[in-house]
Amino acid sequence: MKHKPVVTLLMDRYFAAIHKAISDYAAQSGWMLDATMAVASERYDTPNADAIIAVYTITKTTRDWLKKHDKTPTVHVWMSDEDIQRGWSGTTEDGRLCGQYVAEHFLKLGFNNLAYYQRFKGQRSGLRWEGFKALLASKGIKAHNLCPGLTIKDSTTWLSKQVIKLPKPLALFVQDDLRGAESIHACHAAGLSIPDDVSIIGVGNDELMTHSCGIPLSSVEVQAARMATVACELLRRRFIKPSRKQEVIRIAPSGVISRYSSDSRSVESVFVTRILHHIRANLHNPLDPNDIAKALHCSRRWLDHECLRTLKHSCFDEITIQRILRAKQLLADTNFPVASIGAQVGLPQMPRFFRQFKAHLQLTPAAYRHSVRIPIGNN
Repeated sequence: MKHKPVVTLLMDRYFAAIHKAISDYAAQSGWMLDATMAVASERYDTPNADAIIAVYTITKTTRDWLKKHDKTPTVHVWMSDEDIQRGWSGTTEDGRLCGQYVAEHFLKLGFNNLAYYQRFKGQRSGLRWEGFKALLASKGIKAHNLCPGLTIKDSTTWLSKQVIKLPKPLALFVQDDLRGAESIHACHAAGLSIPDDVSIIGVGNDELMTHSCGIPLSSVEVQAARMATVACELLRRRFIKPSRKQEVIRIAPSGVISRYSSDSRSVESVFVTRILHHIRANLHNPLDPNDIAKALHCSRRWLDHECLRTLKHSCFDEITIQRILRAKQLLADTNFPVASIGAQVGLPQMPRFFRQFKAHLQLTPAAYRHSVRIPIGNN
């Protein structure tokens, strides 16, 4: 019987998308994947392992274990600069580009007040901050760096106090989706509205984390599954032709996946902010500018005047824009039928939904869903 390579999987932080990508590659390649240390904190000897895949190495325990097994062929996924300096091989994100993408995204929305939140100064989060800060500096904008450090135990309360102090509307870039979820809780504790007062973008596009707080979290898609697949391909090549030469492959993020947490523009007018908040809160209902004017106790003429002055288009056009944005998010992130999504954004008549969606994107809703769901491995 042909020997099947045994590959040990280590994960210092669990990522379901990475685990699945490695499992799929192992099955296709005929490897036996030992994932018993994928979610365990302890590390024990694996004398039968032919190779090791180490994911997001951050603990001394794992680094010491890898040093003890340095004769076993190893590739790394989502490496830090420190890992690269050790001479390790594998894949990582382009952290600076990640930060630049978020800065560009917020600038397009018109924000002038921007901040970055990292729990402590780590290498991966540090590179994202460098890219974010540098691009904003090139536009003459200085961003705030919010970093409580590990000595602060209740970081959520600390962050609440910081965001209250900063000018609004605020664009907040957060080191990862875990801290993005924390930022949503911190803003709620501070009595701040998301996305009207604070607009938030995380990193990682973790499907569970981005939908776990009641407010869908916008996030940078760093292509974690692709990082895993490319690392597996590197390992496969080393099975065929053993090599100790260092290889580091940086995977560029694909961009910002926009959801409700950043579904806003920097609007200085308090009245127009109220208009936008009312539209977003009532998208599932039939919406008419006359009804909005009545709810906000103003005339229809004043409503349109303020929208045209601030948004450069009418209130009616803004309703349509918000419907399409919400439909795009639901098509990308859920498996709801297209007809159900039309109803959820206030367009229950399918011909009208199709007509408005295609007028904005030159794609039908089904075609758009297919375009954003092409598997990474097929790229």
